[in-house]
Amino acid sequence: MSDIPTTRDELERKVIEALDVMAHKLSQRRLTTAEFGAAGQLLWQVTAGLVDSSISDLCAAVSQQSRETRMRQVFASHANVLVFSWYPEQDDYVMEMFSHGSKKPASTRTVKCAFDERSGKFDKFFATLEAQGYFKA
Repeated sequence: MSDIPTTRDELERKVIEALDVMAHKLSQRRLTTAEFGAAGQLLWQVTAGLVDSSISDLCAAVSQQSRETRMRQVFASHANVLVFSWYPEQDDYVMEMFSHGSKKPASTRTVKCAFDERSGKFDKFFATLEAQGYFKA
């Protein structure tokens, strides 16, 4: 038996080390939960079938965090604040409008939208908001 690690051994070690580094950054708030989950998804995509299934399962568990983390984009103007929120892998999004100084939304609306079409719609809508004097907060 050789003491020289195999390519698979090294790949498994590096995946575990990468997850450990990212988990440490997450605990220090240097990485968001969504970023941590996205990195886990990427590691799973790159290594699935090349590493032990327990390591693939760990990457899959980490990637689940990005699916369960609500994402947000906030826009503000002199009169109000708009908050858009969504889950990355789910359809629809929520738009809330707050008056400045208010803790409760003046209005809340769930917008029907397929998750794979959301980015294009957001690009147009957010550009329109910026043209109307809103800024990303």
